[in-house]
Amino acid sequence: MGFSCRPPPRRPNRSDLRVAGGVRSIVGVRWAFLASALLAGAGGAWACASPAAAQSVVDRPPNLHGTWTGDTGTLQFNLMHRFTAGDAPERAVRNTPTFLLATGVPGGALLGARYATSSPWIRGFPNEWEFFARHTPISESQTHPLDVSLTAAYNQAADSFDGQLTLARTLGPVRLLASGRAFSRAFREPETRTALAAGATLRLTPSTALAADVASLLDRADDERVAWSAGIQIHIPTTPHSLSIHASNAHTTTLQGGSVGGRSTLWGFEFTVPVTLSRYIGRGPAPAAAPESEGEFVEEQGVRVFEVGMDAISFAPETIQIRAGDAIRWTNDSPLFHTVTTDPELVQNPGTILLPEGVEPFHSGDLLPGESYTRVFETPGEYVYVCVPHEAAGMLGRIIVTD
Repeated sequence: MGFSCRPPPRRPNRSDLRVAGGVRSIVGVRWAFLASALLAGAGGAWACASPAAAQSVVDRPPNLHGTWTGDTGTLQFNLMHRFTAGDAPERAVRNTPTFLLATGVPGGALLGARYATSSPWIRGFPNEWEFFARHTPISESQTHPLDVSLTAAYNQAADSFDGQLTLARTLGPVRLLASGRAFSRAFREPETRTALAAGATLRLTPSTALAADVASLLDRADDERVAWSAGIQIHIPTTPHSLSIHASNAHTTTLQGGSVGGRSTLWGFEFTVPVTLSRYIGRGPAPAAAPESEGEFVEEQGVRVFEVGMDAISFAPETIQIRAGDAIRWTNDSPLFHTVTTDPELVQNPGTILLPEGVEPFHSGDLLPGESYTRVFETPGEYVYVCVPHEAAGMLGRIIVTD
């Protein structure tokens, strides 16, 4: 892209990271990161258009990692770039990228690595590798009052074993996060240090949020600055991708790099790309076998109503058994929009659809987050339906209607 990748000075307390003055340098940096963010968003959405269970930046501020642990079989790739402008007369734009690659594993844990280049924090080591494992034993999704997440990491550049405890709670449109961090060899110095971090997101819509965070070493020296970030977090509609456009004085988002700030403001973006490995390894997804018995239901106006949830790329349950005259209510529990469709003219592969003879095709229309669709089934037989925007990702379900 024509950017210079020369690393800035190695230590925050011995460097002058000030952005060169002048309107041209500021405008140049802003245009550089905005153009890169838009290209990354467009390219990623085109290349990875089929959704997967994913981390969304809407749930966390730019410098905090949150409590997300991923799903088994989903590979998460996050691209984060931050930019500064050099001194006159060149005013070269310098970028500081951090890449994340992680995947969920059985047991509800996340394993991954961050690779940060042009890091100024560790003398003689401009490139940081941080290998980490995260587990969230307590979660709001399990009816607990808050999320509790534990992260263990090894920073190769600092030769340091690091750890983080994160607490998070959602209160309406606000999500609050707080973290405590410890480093066995902070910035490759022979000393143990600790840091605290806190942040919040404010949902403006189901797909957008404002976010900010701060972090500080507890024994911060006079020339070690508090790290901060602030930005707008966007979940790209109909996709599993999300985009953060933000400003920060932290060059990297490793545990150590995100705990100390520099003198300059960096403008940046982060783009998240999940990949469902089952699309490329083994057979694609198929509806589960029919259950041996009917599930739970509620009775409304004399009709038994069964519930089916709609997650990021799946119906839950995928297969349900009911009796003729019963109803199913689908509820969209994800930040994406979904459909319930058996109309062959609306789907990519009409051969996927299955209806009993004489039954007219049906289509729910777009169901936005939180919306529901209910249908009564009078004709016995087998029904196979799909979600139109996520059909390529294998989002389909099956209904067995008995007499």
